Amino acid sequence: MHVRRNTVLEQLLTAQGYTSGSLTAEVNRTGEQIFGRPGRVTVRTVQRWLSGTVRYPAARHLIPLTHVFALSPAELGFAPGGRRVPAVRPRRPLDPQEPRPPVPCG
Repeated sequence: MHVRRNTVLEQLLTAQGYTSGSLTAEVNRTGEQIFGRPGRVTVRTVQRWLSGTVRYPAARHLIPLTHVFALSPAELGFAPGGRRVPAVRPRRPLDPQEPRPPVPCG
């Protein structure tokens, strides 16, 4: 699966004067106001959003992020329905009609 940088979010950070660290603090502050407990976004989380590794953040991160920018997830450059790019290709499920490969013994 191809990883595509979230250039929309990158441009928003630059335009509004945020760094990864300052956006982290703002999203966590906003998350605490919304949910009543401190947010758990890290600088690494923001970097994963920017790199495209995470295509659609978890709701506990996304809701405060949309409040910070007053934009929808799509306007922030996130792809609906996507979570993150898997590190490895998932195995295809076994077909019950297909013979299984032999298991080596001893």
